[in-house]
Amino acid sequence: ADQRLLAFFALMHAHQSRTKRLLVSTVRKRAETLGPSLMKALAEGVSFGGITLLGTAVPWPRPGRQQHWQPGDLPSWERVHNSSFVATMFQFNREAGRKQVLPFLEDVFTAKL
Repeated sequence: ADQRLLAFFALMHAHQSRTKRLLVSTVRKRAETLGPSLMKALAEGVSFGGITLLGTAVPWPRPGRQQHWQPGDLPSWERVHNSSFVATMFQFNREAGRKQVLPFLEDVFTAKL
């Protein structure tokens, strides 16, 4: 069985009480193909368990800088990367949680969205 790490995710509360953050990291090859579909699906909104997950890519948090985000904003896809992995930060509505995010990511990674 293939035991290589191909992706990882982290859900976090943002400093703004109306949003949460999602860190998505995957191998560079997959990021090139999955990135656009992930951003498009988050921007269009998807519903799991009766709760819609709606979000966008956001710049990495920087100490001392206040971040402002509203649904519909289109910040650039700012990434942290090395020769193997790409990591991108997303922000989404606080009503959504792991019960929406995990099925969403599963669908994106299996190309159902």
